[in-house]
Amino acid sequence: MGRRLAAAGVVVALTTLGLVAQNQLNTYQQLSVGSSPVSIAAATMEPAGQGPIFGCFVRTESASVRYRIDGPAATATVGMPLPINVDPLALSAAQASAASFHGYASSATALVNVTCWR
Repeated sequence: MGRRLAAAGVVVALTTLGLVAQNQLNTYQQLSVGSSPVSIAAATMEPAGQGPIFGCFVRTESASVRYRIDGPAATATVGMPLPINVDPLALSAAQASAASFHGYASSATALVNVTCWR
């Protein structure tokens, strides 16, 4: 019985360590989006010494933005609106790449939080 409990404890500890290690595979960036389009940094998309990410969640914090995932930059009138206080936008790595994701604030400067994972 004691050995079973010890073995179970080892499994729980290894699982917990695995979850901690997985959390280190995430990247985070906060974009300040104003009157010029911005993109997710290359270091967020492919951290040094690690492989590329699989996808990202994007969420606005202080003001709505517009975004495009087809290459051209969003403008004040062109692009998909991403309002505040909604579920995060899920993007694949290709969609979130620095070359194809741009935000543009619709009025005031917006904070856009980006979390990417591997």
